[in-house]
Amino acid sequence: MSLLGKPLNYNRGSRRDARYRRLQSRVYNFLERPRGFKAIFYHVCVFLMVFTCLALSVFSTIQEYEDQAIAILFVMEIIVVIWFSIEFFLSALRGLRFFQILRMVRMDRRGGTWKLLGSVVYAHRQ
Repeated sequence: MSLLGKPLNYNRGSRRDARYRRLQSRVYNFLERPRGFKAIFYHVCVFLMVFTCLALSVFSTIQEYEDQAIAILFVMEIIVVIWFSIEFFLSALRGLRFFQILRMVRMDRRGGTWKLLGSVVYAHRQ
């Protein structure tokens, strides 16, 4: 039963949806909870890329290494920016659930969702 006393109709979903959710869960756990060789290797690579960019930026201030360091640093910074942009984009996709909640709140004409939200906020106040 819903909050308004109406029966809920659940769509069982499809196999494709289940596979997508499983993949989404694996990617999230891989990035946010690194366990296993692959995840640790990935995070070590990210650390080494950032640390190498830092070291090259220091070397670019030294006269005799300046030309080589700037050339390598330029390429590495492009790679790092693309890499982090993809990670940011993937984590932003998880945030789209917020828009689903807003749509639910907007579609509720009697204000039941607002009452429920208010009661939850009131119950969890500090």
